[in-house]
Amino acid sequence: MSRVAFLSVPAYGHVNPSLPVVTELVRRGETVFYTATEEFRPHVEEAGASFRAYRGFQMPDEASLTGHPLRLAAAMARMAQTLIPEVLDLLRQDRPDYLIHDGMNLAGKVAARVLDLPAIASIPIFAMSTSNRRPTWGELSGMIRLSLTGLPHVVRFQRLAAAIGRSFDVPPPSLTDIFNNRQALNIVYTSREFQPAGDTFDDSYRFVGPCLRPDPDPGDFPLDRLDRQSTLYISLGTLLYRRPGFYRLCLEALRDYPGTVVMSVGRATDIETLGPLPDHVFARPHVPQIPVLRRTALFITHAGMNSVHEALYHDVPLLLFPQSYEQNDVADRVVALGAGRRLPERDLTPDSLRAAVDAALADPDLRLGCHRLGETFRAAGGAPAAAAAILAFKAQRGL
Repeated sequence: MSRVAFLSVPAYGHVNPSLPVVTELVRRGETVFYTATEEFRPHVEEAGASFRAYRGFQMPDEASLTGHPLRLAAAMARMAQTLIPEVLDLLRQDRPDYLIHDGMNLAGKVAARVLDLPAIASIPIFAMSTSNRRPTWGELSGMIRLSLTGLPHVVRFQRLAAAIGRSFDVPPPSLTDIFNNRQALNIVYTSREFQPAGDTFDDSYRFVGPCLRPDPDPGDFPLDRLDRQSTLYISLGTLLYRRPGFYRLCLEALRDYPGTVVMSVGRATDIETLGPLPDHVFARPHVPQIPVLRRTALFITHAGMNSVHEALYHDVPLLLFPQSYEQNDVADRVVALGAGRRLPERDLTPDSLRAAVDAALADPDLRLGCHRLGETFRAAGGAPAAAAAILAFKAQRGL
C-alpha cells in the first residue's frame, strides 16, 4: 500500500466531491494525507485521511471571484507563490509515493515537478478541452475580447509566473495552468455528456460523475414537511451567498406559494433582517442539502458545479442565478441540455420570479432533460471508479 498526499482548494465545491474518493482509497488500503484549511478538518478526518492545515491560504476576494476571470487567474497565481514553500515542506515531511492535487491548485503542480512526484489532477469543475480543433469565430473573438479587457491582469499574472519559475527552477506557469493543471491522469467529477466537448478528451481524463458524500445528520431540520411534488429549494452556495435583497425578493414572490419553500442563506446572513417568514417558508443558515434535494420539485441555485451535480443526480430541475464567470458557464450548459432555465440577471422582480417558478414546475420537458442528465451521472461510476483509476495509475508506475 502507498502513501498519497492530496492538496485541495479549500472551498466546499472543491473539497466535497474529493472526500468520497479519499474514503474509497483509504478503504482500499492507501494512507492519505489531505491538506485544506481548519474548517475542513472534521470532514477530512471523517473520510479517513490524516489532516494537514494550510497556514498561508487566503481565499481570493469577492471581486476576484465574481469579476474578470483573468483577475482570478492573477489572484490564484499570487496564492500559489505563497503556498509553494509551505506545500514543499509538508510533502517532504509526509514523503508520499504520489500526489493528487486540485485542478486549480497550481502549488500542487509546481511541487510535484520540483519533487519529481507522480501526480494526478482532481477536477471538480469543467475540464478545459485539449482538442486540436480550430476554434469557431465566436470562440476566437471571445478569447480576444477577454484578453484585451483583462490586459492589466495578464501583465500581473506574467510577472508572478516568471517569479515562480525563477524561485523554484521550473518553467513559468501559463494562464491555462491556473484552470487546467493537466496531469497524466485527470479525475473529472462530471459525466462526459455534461462536459462541454466531452468527446474531444483523451483517455487521460476519467469522467467519473458526481462523487456524493453520505447524507449528513439533518438535526432538527423538518424533512417530514417536504413534498417532492411541490417543495422549492433556494440556495446561493457557500462562497457568494451574501445577497439579502435576493432572498427578500424570493420571499415576496413566494409568499402565497402552495407548497414548502426552503432557503439556505448562509451563516453571514441575519435571517431576522429578511422580515417575517410565512409558515410555509424555512430559512436557515445551512440545510442538509442532499436530503432536501431528494424531496425537492425545483431548485433555485447559483449554478455552482457541486449544487448542480447534486440536483441533477436526483432529477431536480433548476432555475439558475449564477454569481460568477464559472457559474455562468455551468448555467449555459444546463440550459443547452434542457435541464434548467436562467433567471434574468437584471430586472428580476417578484412577479417574473414567480412566473419562472410556475412555468418550470409545469414543464415536462425540463423534468425529462434532468432525468437524462441524471442517468449519465449515475452511470459514470462515482468514487469507486475514481479510486480504481488512481490505483491503476499507481500500478502502472510500480508504486
